[in-house]
Amino acid sequence: MASLIASAPHIRLIDQPLDLNDYDAERKLIKQQLLPDKYLSQFIGVTQEEQKQVIRYFNMLLSCQNKVLCEPYLLPKHRTLIKECDSLPMMDWFAKQFKPIIIYLVRHPIPQALSVMRAGWQNTAPAYLEDDFFANQYLSGEQIRLAHKVLGNGTDLEKGVLNWVFENLYPLKYAAQIDLALTYEELVIKAEQVIDLLVNKLSIVSNKRMYAKINTPSSSREFSNTQSNEAILQNKREYLVEKWLSQVTAADLVNVQEILDIFEISTYQAASPCPAERVLHFPTNGEKKG
Repeated sequence: MASLIASAPHIRLIDQPLDLNDYDAERKLIKQQLLPDKYLSQFIGVTQEEQKQVIRYFNMLLSCQNKVLCEPYLLPKHRTLIKECDSLPMMDWFAKQFKPIIIYLVRHPIPQALSVMRAGWQNTAPAYLEDDFFANQYLSGEQIRLAHKVLGNGTDLEKGVLNWVFENLYPLKYAAQIDLALTYEELVIKAEQVIDLLVNKLSIVSNKRMYAKINTPSSSREFSNTQSNEAILQNKREYLVEKWLSQVTAADLVNVQEILDIFEISTYQAASPCPAERVLHFPTNGEKKG
């Protein structure tokens, strides 16, 4: 979605500025020098002193003072889009500090977990369990016990789903400000309508490049398989949403549903590739979400 929005005129994209494990050595060094060190690169909360660091860092990004991190030489750019995945529990803090328009995108936990597993990315769940404030404020004893059980004896898929739960728990259940919540599934299947929704919400000028992006693999395509990239090019949208069903067993679905139930997450059901209709903007019954 970030690349889709960034294809509109005059938008500068800053990709995951809080990723302390950046694959680019130069960016990684700059981040480690300017930002507080966070376990598994998860900014779940910050102390008062760390807040000052983060505010200085983002002010630097927004004013394009560091060309390595924000590419200010790609002009003319009048607005900044920040794609951020490592600080979702802080989204209300960021809303208060910087007054952004917050767009939240979520995907079904199973294909998201499979994608993370395929890419070999780290599991961030331990960072949330070890954060005393997060655990005490947002997790019950039963949820903490299940999390330790999954991390100790669960399958890779179950661990990946737990990772998804912790990273999305705050925006799904506790966030005070989300200006537009979208699902990957609706973005894929109803792409044209979602683009129009984004254009209206962000007050941007749409152009042919935004619609062309629908059938273009994302910048992370190296982590997708050949069939997925081919399906994108051929506009086979339902395949992209449903393909993961053939990669899991009935037992997997039961175990994943248990995790979702215990964490009281109803946006998705394990066995259904589509999100709950209540979160859709363009549901099948034709009634647009208010």
